[in-house]
Amino acid sequence: MKIAMMQPYFFPYLGYWQMMSKADIWIISDTLQYIHKGWINRNRIASSSKGISLLTIPVKKHPFNRKINEVEIADAAWKTVFFKRLEVYRKLPHYAS
Repeated sequence: MKIAMMQPYFFPYLGYWQMMSKADIWIISDTLQYIHKGWINRNRIASSSKGISLLTIPVKKHPFNRKINEVEIADAAWKTVFFKRLEVYRKLPHYAS
């Protein structure tokens, strides 16, 4: 039996999904320490103007040793930028609505 464990990621990378497909038991642990400037709340996405853009969900200030499940999202203002940046995917050749 294969057991795999990872921390949660915002838009997980391909290797995350590959590891999940090979495991019999998949564990996502949100009780680990939150990594400042890590990939838990941000990721790179395609951008029409820059080629690649960093998409981040802002989090509230917290102590260094805070666990992932204890970190809170800062506010709802990020949602407007988030969905606007995802609009670029509708213009890609292989997009199917």
